[in-house]
Amino acid sequence: MAGKRFSMRCPHCRSATRTITSKQLSDLVREIYLDCMNVECLWRGVAQVGIVRTLVPSMTPAKGVSIPMVERRSNDIVVSHSTTVGNSVSAAAQNELRSPSFAKRMSLN
Repeated sequence: MAGKRFSMRCPHCRSATRTITSKQLSDLVREIYLDCMNVECLWRGVAQVGIVRTLVPSMTPAKGVSIPMVERRSNDIVVSHSTTVGNSVSAAAQNELRSPSFAKRMSLN
């Protein structure tokens, strides 16, 4: 799936960094090894990215994966499903995702 790549600024000189490599630590956490692109700085470090909350529950939830379901916050970025998954999700499934009964069932798990 095409999209924006993860990026961070160097914490010291605020220049762009590049990802050297990354590794999955768990279903919810990835470590990313970064290099500062500024030749006068050359900082190298490790960032961690983690999944912290669910905005729309999965249609195929994995056993043993528990991600809190929370109400949307004012600063959440909202992207329509049609943009993220194209036509692979039927209109009926999309309506089910939006239904209050589905949200209630997911909060019981």
